[in-house]
Amino acid sequence: MDERDIFINPPLVDAVAMSVYNENFQVPYSFSVAALTTENFVKVCAGGERFWCKIVDVEMDGSYIGRIDNDLINTAGHGMKCGDLIKIQQYQIYQVQ
Repeated sequence: MDERDIFINPPLVDAVAMSVYNENFQVPYSFSVAALTTENFVKVCAGGERFWCKIVDVEMDGSYIGRIDNDLINTAGHGMKCGDLIKIQQYQIYQVQ
């Protein structure tokens, strides 16, 4: 995988921090996020838009490389589109599938 093709610092929202401010908002347990494989999809958020990514690689630092799996409506705002590869930190994951 060529690093030039990956959004290394995509503008993803910190899901864990969001859960602190909203008691109805829950994020996955850290042990389930730490056990993700390339069989999983994760939901992340950028610019108020939540979307699914397919995990394509597990990095040595505990982060993931995901391929965006939705058509996005706010591409002009955040620069990402369906099919792009993005680096995802564990604290940015809203949901696991």
